[in-house]
Amino acid sequence: MTDPLTDTSRLDAIVEEALSDGRFTPSERRAVMARLLPREGRGAVRRYGVMLLLSVTIAAVGLAANSAAVVIGAMLVAPLMTPLMTFATACALGLPQRMARAGFVIVASIVLSIALAAFLGWILPEFEFGSEILSRTSPDVRDFIVAVAAGAAGAYAVARDELSTSLPGVAVAVALVPPLATVGITLQAGQTDLASGALLLFLTNLVAIIVVSMVVLFGTGVVPTIRLVTRHPAVSAVVMFVVIAFFAVFVPLAARSASAVQDAQQRAEVRTVVEDWLGDAELLIDDVEIDGADVTVDLIGPDDPPRAFDLRTDLEPILGGETDVAVRWSEQSLGLALAGQTAEDSLSTSEKVEPLVSDWLRTEYGDGFELLGIDARLEEIVLEIAGPSAPVATRALADDVVVAIGRPATLAVQWVQRLGVGGSADPGVIAVEVVDAWIGPRSSVSLIAASTTTRSVTVDLAATDEPLGVSRLVEALESRLGGLVASIRVVRLDEVQITDPETSVEPGALG
Repeated sequence: MTDPLTDTSRLDAIVEEALSDGRFTPSERRAVMARLLPREGRGAVRRYGVMLLLSVTIAAVGLAANSAAVVIGAMLVAPLMTPLMTFATACALGLPQRMARAGFVIVASIVLSIALAAFLGWILPEFEFGSEILSRTSPDVRDFIVAVAAGAAGAYAVARDELSTSLPGVAVAVALVPPLATVGITLQAGQTDLASGALLLFLTNLVAIIVVSMVVLFGTGVVPTIRLVTRHPAVSAVVMFVVIAFFAVFVPLAARSASAVQDAQQRAEVRTVVEDWLGDAELLIDDVEIDGADVTVDLIGPDDPPRAFDLRTDLEPILGGETDVAVRWSEQSLGLALAGQTAEDSLSTSEKVEPLVSDWLRTEYGDGFELLGIDARLEEIVLEIAGPSAPVATRALADDVVVAIGRPATLAVQWVQRLGVGGSADPGVIAVEVVDAWIGPRSSVSLIAASTTTRSVTVDLAATDEPLGVSRLVEALESRLGGLVASIRVVRLDEVQITDPETSVEPGALG
């Protein structure tokens, strides 16, 4: 059934109905409603569209450039707060026609903003996602609280003419356009997880502004009675939907916050374990990365790091039995020799350094180590080396490198602990390396022999008692040897004389 009353006639009736409310005179109430329900027309729509396009453009460029100042500028010129306040006011006053028009403007603005941001993300020069983008992809309860407070401040400032100067600050606090621009940019880049987070942030701001604005309008007396919202079924249904959405967005935000707290606690526990594992070693923890059960520890300092196997064992109570630990160590050695002039200028720094480092690795450490790469900078040369233990760059190597490149430089080694690299493709040799890493400093266990076939690997151990952690050794062998079935045999240590461990491989064991 069509409602015969127009929104204009409803407003007149509301003003008459509110005569008994002394908080506003009729003229003051009409002035507030004029601010909350501005005049409509082609000119107003055109001006709104231009400002929206400009604000999205500024926001997208600011996000791409990772410039907080530019993003704040986009917040100040963004006009999206106006239709949101109009929608909230129309709902509170029970004006279905004005509510429908404001709702259409909001939806169209969302679609247009995301599309324009995606287009700008496509045409802009290639850029990395900086903090300005990433900070808008992981909302939590704090963002919900800010949205509630900003929505209340915006509605109260509009209701009180003397507080209108606070509106720019409200626009910055609520930040409607930057999350939409983030959605478009991340969608264009194919990062749907980041886009969903940014969209959740926008929806949080959206529903919080609408619901809290209605509450403030009722509380301040701009809307004289809450009964107005129930006078039209369509308005009542929309209001109910928005209120449900208001509480619905709180659930994922609360879950994100709880997860963030749990991650922070886990990170603190892992860092404490790493510090205990380092003991008295002169090593600085540069970074600890946790990805599920995988932990990567970056260390800097002059001392060799302890075994990663021990750290993995210490972390199992926190991260579980599937924990995988990687240790990366940077050790610096300054070359003091005078820069020579014998190097050929036609060669790059990496080409000059690579043969020196390769010879040094073979001479000092054998075939179990591999030079993964050389990062030659102006005053520093970084060697990335993989192997079962941490290689230490000697002063002689640093001096040879300085002479070869013809200029002073600092030589740094970044170590990635890895077993069975370089020339050791023999599964028997790899098995010995895995077992040696598992035994570590224990004198109660010794390796007798390791043999492999096309399907299995068998390790013979001598031990004073049944050694602990045999199941983890089986897992490590089967994982490292790519599908071979591992078995461990143990004899008493006093019944066998240990010499160098024997390795054997049946023909075809390499596959």
